[in-house]
Amino acid sequence: MIKLHYTNTMQLHGDNACKYHGFEKYNPFTDSEKPTMFWLYDEQSYKLLSNHKGKKYIFWHNQDVPGLTKLFKQYIPTVRNPEIIHVCHNELLRDELASIGIYSLIRPIFWGDANKYKPTGEPLTKDCYITANAGRGSEYGEHIMDFLSWRLIDWNFHIFGISPTIPIYCDNLKYYGWIPEDEMDEIDKNFMVCFRFNYHDGFSQTVMKARMRGQAAITSIRYNETDHFKTLMDLYYLLKFTVSLSTNPISSEYFTNFDFIV
Repeated sequence: MIKLHYTNTMQLHGDNACKYHGFEKYNPFTDSEKPTMFWLYDEQSYKLLSNHKGKKYIFWHNQDVPGLTKLFKQYIPTVRNPEIIHVCHNELLRDELASIGIYSLIRPIFWGDANKYKPTGEPLTKDCYITANAGRGSEYGEHIMDFLSWRLIDWNFHIFGISPTIPIYCDNLKYYGWIPEDEMDEIDKNFMVCFRFNYHDGFSQTVMKARMRGQAAITSIRYNETDHFKTLMDLYYLLKFTVSLSTNPISSEYFTNFDFIV
């Protein structure tokens, strides 16, 4: 595999990419002529890209795309270099990049150990879960889980990553705060639905895990691999009448397709 440049912002995924997919962490002093994939989250990364003499790949994850157009627009001519291979997670990012003259392939990539995630063979339970980051509950759909929990009392709802910010919530809504990933994986391995609410997103690693395990994933952004909702009532009916949910598992090979590296 090739070299990989990533910042502290993406250290977890970058370290996983090196551990599970054979990448090697980029050293600008020794690797400037070697094939390298860049994850661009700060100006120093763009400078390294500009000075790099070897084959260049850029993988766009999510906020790095608006970051380019808002914070680092002076580097747009640099990343437009036709010799660079661009790859991103979904159609949303592809179209945003196309609007500034950058052509990108779409490859949703799971950076962790994809071989861990398969259907358990046990029945899926009427449980719906989200992951969120501290201080960003509303961004990830905490309020929507609250809305659903009062109306679908035969379901259980789970929020990983944060403590409650809602003063009163239903008994079938449970918060976990931050817990290790392995512990969360054990808890939610047979839940029926992973829910992802975000106005701007790449392809959530949590959603990929769910689809590899044969769980449904309901997302506010449209993907070919998930169930999509536009309104709260769309979401309500997807859970009330589960027959329309997509629970066919997607193979780990689909989410670890590096065919663009040549």
